[in-house]
Amino acid sequence: MKGLVLTALLVAASAHGQAASQVNDALGAIRAHDNLLQVSYENLQGMAIGEDKDAVNAIGNTVNTFRIGSGNAIAVGNLLPLMRDPEDAKNVRVQPQYSLGVVLQVADISIKFMNSYMALLKGPAALAETTKARDEMIAIREQMRSLKT
Repeated sequence: MKGLVLTALLVAASAHGQAASQVNDALGAIRAHDNLLQVSYENLQGMAIGEDKDAVNAIGNTVNTFRIGSGNAIAVGNLLPLMRDPEDAKNVRVQPQYSLGVVLQVADISIKFMNSYMALLKGPAALAETTKARDEMIAIREQMRSLKT
């Protein structure tokens, strides 16, 4: 799934004149941060016990929402390689830019939720891991912003 998101973002950005190297650099950074976000998510799942259980479960849901928030970009990214008519491809190529705006809105909301959930955590380990996850989400959002034209 991550590969499809990154492909869609690559197509979206390159369709709007960004240099391929800029796009590849941003996508590489997104991949690296996404891997770290996944590690934090997995670590948090092991902490969903005791007094932090409800908050940690909500944090996990927020991380999942953040990661799947780019469904429209994935769909367009899947369509583009199948397009045979140049005019259709040209028209479809613009769509990820619209989706990217929504993805960024989901990212902003998810990060705000993470900040509010952090205030509910009692355990220092859960707070530290949630902070790592939130920071990775911020880094991914900033890389996605760099792809928006």
